[in-house]
Order: sequence, then structure tokens, then C-alpha cells
Amino acid sequence: MRRQISRVPTAKELVSSPDKTEATGYAQVAQFIATDKELAVYRRFDRSAARVLLVLQSEILSKQEQLDKLDAEEANDPDEKGFLSSATIYGEMQEPPAGRDEDKNILLGELRKLVKEYCEYSVDKSGDLNLN
Repeated sequence: MRRQISRVPTAKELVSSPDKTEATGYAQVAQFIATDKELAVYRRFDRSAARVLLVLQSEILSKQEQLDKLDAEEANDPDEKGFLSSATIYGEMQEPPAGRDEDKNILLGELRKLVKEYCEYSVDKSGDLNLN
């Protein structure tokens, strides 16, 4: 009795579209990779990721230094009663910040975005980079 061997499809057959149109370039490679998750091997770009994190750190430090400078100026000004240095609840402010407080508020908004981006990026890359 003869044993029947099942035919293994070729790579070209695996990537051909159901509508019989031939994919080329990235589309063809993507179709092939989609046939088996084991084929999905991508570059991590560790050096580029590390550089992006270093630049984000530098941007955050720069904003923090600017904020520290405003805090120091405020601490040395006996007439200053800024809302951002007090325990005032932000939502209960009677009027929007002005002067130094407005500058602080703008800086804090910028800092918030940078820190959020940094945290999301560093958590995402923490498996690839030693960020502890």
C-alpha cells in the first residue's frame, strides 16, 4: 500500500491573493509573513530607540530647569502669591493664571506631554532596553 504524502504549498502559493491578483514588494512580503506568526520577525532599532529616549530626557530636563527657575524667582519675591506654588485646587481658581503663573502653566502643559510620551515610550521599550 502506497502512502500518500500531502503536498506542501510553495511560498508563492501562500502569498497569492484569493482574487488571484499578484502582490508585489512589501504587500507580497506582508502576505507571506501573515501566513505564520513565527515569520513575523522585525528589527527593534535599539540604537534609535535609545537615542529618542535620550532626547526626550534632555527636553524634559530643560523644561524642568525652566520651571525650577520660575519657582526660585517666585520664592524670592515677597509679593508673589502664585497659584501654582500654593495648595490651591486648580479647578477652583477664580481667574486664569497670569504673569509668572501663566508661564508656569504653559511649561507644565509642555512638561506633561513630554513626560507622558517618555513614560509610554520607555515602558514600551523596557523589554528591549535596560531602563530600570
